[in-house]
Amino acid sequence: NPNFLTFICAGNSGPSSRSIWDPATAKNIISVGATNRGSAADTLISWSSRGPTADGRIGPMVVAPGVDTVSSSAGNKKNGSCGTVVMSGTSMATPATAGAAALVRQYFKEGWYENGSK
Repeated sequence: NPNFLTFICAGNSGPSSRSIWDPATAKNIISVGATNRGSAADTLISWSSRGPTADGRIGPMVVAPGVDTVSSSAGNKKNGSCGTVVMSGTSMATPATAGAAALVRQYFKEGWYENGSK
């Protein structure tokens, strides 16, 4: 489907090359690696899986901060509370890239791209 784009975390098996595995090696997906955060956000974090894939393709295709990311937690079923948890991993970087891609797609689909207004 041309309107469907899948983002998959690259994995946390770095730092060696060829540490990216299925399903992040599938074709027609975007594999996501993790960077550090803050002033070190331009650095791939050591545990983020790396390419190339077994058949020589690059990977991960994009990276985003994936260290100490605040995420929702399941909470307590008994009292209905929910909260947050701090986690690290390529699975924490993947939602940020998927969200950014959705915003870019919306920008183009709504016709903002020529002069910044509809």
